[in-house]
Amino acid sequence: MPRFPFVFTFVLSALAQSIAHSAPVSDPPGLTTSDATSLPSSAATLRSDERIIVEANINRRRVHFALDTGTGVPVALSQRSAENLGLTVTPPSPNFTPVPGEVAAGSTEPFSLFIFGNEYPRVQPLVVEMPDYLKDEFDGLLGFPAFKELVMLFDLPHRQIGPIGKAPKSWGWKKLRLPRGDTQLVLESKRRFSSKTESILIDTGSKSGISLSAPKWQAWRNAHPRAPATLDAYYKPAAGLVVREVALADTFDFYGVTLHNIWVTRSDSADVRRDGVEYSACLGIFALKQMGLVTDPKAGFAYLRAERPIPEVFPHNRLGAVFVPKSENDDLDAHVAPGTPADLQGIRTGDVLRKIDDLDVTFWRTDPAILPLARFWEKPAGTHYLLTLRREGRDFTLGVVLKDILVETARR
Repeated sequence: MPRFPFVFTFVLSALAQSIAHSAPVSDPPGLTTSDATSLPSSAATLRSDERIIVEANINRRRVHFALDTGTGVPVALSQRSAENLGLTVTPPSPNFTPVPGEVAAGSTEPFSLFIFGNEYPRVQPLVVEMPDYLKDEFDGLLGFPAFKELVMLFDLPHRQIGPIGKAPKSWGWKKLRLPRGDTQLVLESKRRFSSKTESILIDTGSKSGISLSAPKWQAWRNAHPRAPATLDAYYKPAAGLVVREVALADTFDFYGVTLHNIWVTRSDSADVRRDGVEYSACLGIFALKQMGLVTDPKAGFAYLRAERPIPEVFPHNRLGAVFVPKSENDDLDAHVAPGTPADLQGIRTGDVLRKIDDLDVTFWRTDPAILPLARFWEKPAGTHYLLTLRREGRDFTLGVVLKDILVETARR
């Protein structure tokens, strides 16, 4: 089974959106609740690391899934969890070759899955390798197809996530179409003064705010040239190595729902087109923490409304620089956003990172204690580092102090 180098920040749905498999995998069959009274109810919680974790049972053994509405598969287990559950794992066919941007995945024999108060008697999941630093955090991924028969509430501001009896009355809610048969949580809205529709992906596997298609991002950035910005870097099999600018919007009108102090960025190539659909925007956890969302797949509608956001500074790159490898060697080269702490404290684009304090990062490919580097730059404002850098063949040290970058205007 091929493994990809998850080099920088791990975007949960980076793996899930690119899964390929050689064995047929069916959606969970019809709901039965024959064993509901003898098993605990499932619970979904928003953890401090911004992941939605759903408690479930597989063959009456407790497991925890990361809920990821950006993935198109019902259930995916990690290799380690499948083995711990005593399931027999069937590897991908040796004759199966994933296309670029995909990850080959195995499968298990069917099992009984109890989740959200319902039992699915014969579920056959995909089995995938997780990065080492995620293996103990959850057992697998739960995708949108796994609960497409349920009316679901996503009220992250009040930390209420799970099935509800019925959809709300439309008063006070923005009503959008929810296309039937889609394997991801996609909303549709008509464009202004046009009969064409725009598609919006709701991706609970992403910690981001709003990711815009390239034309929309460029239009927004041109209209807000002074918005504070930092950089983000990550590896995604379907998109490759991505370095992108992340900016802060004081307000952002999202189809009639006003979001405040939300960070905005450009979608990567994997976000823009999935299953032949071009998304005008993708919403992650940070955006969902400012709204209520109800999905009713059977009726074909979703409902949005603004909620009072909880004041917080979202974890972000407080250095304003990222260090990524060149294709021809292992050097971690700097990309620096202008006006950020990295820029003002002397780091230049092209500088090579050698050490963070006493940690030698030149062994990043083999030392699991090094990656992801994002965890260093997301430390609280005021954190000090002594960086060893190389410029034009000479090593030098530079002290840097992290500062909040993506904060509201009143606090800057």
